[in-house]
Amino acid sequence: MTEIESQLEHSPRIIYTECLSSKKKALELIASSIANDSELSIGDILDAFTKRERLGSTNCGKGIAIPHGKIKHCENPMGVLLIVDQSFCEQIKT
Repeated sequence: MTEIESQLEHSPRIIYTECLSSKKKALELIASSIANDSELSIGDILDAFTKRERLGSTNCGKGIAIPHGKIKHCENPMGVLLIVDQSFCEQIKT
């Protein structure tokens, strides 16, 4: 593990992972991180993401996406940085 990976590993709102099998898994990981650090439920967060995605993709291209949504009883903005090591994913495919 590099020094940067070690530093990232200790922040509840910064997630570093080697590979994810789907967009759904990424959204679940983000929702879980927010729920663990707030009063919100994973289900409410995933519902908000799903409703927003129905309006149009939050994919910006080149591996960057900004999933987001509104939750009525959420008073403050919250965020998570999810870093996926794409090079590891490519190694698995080959």
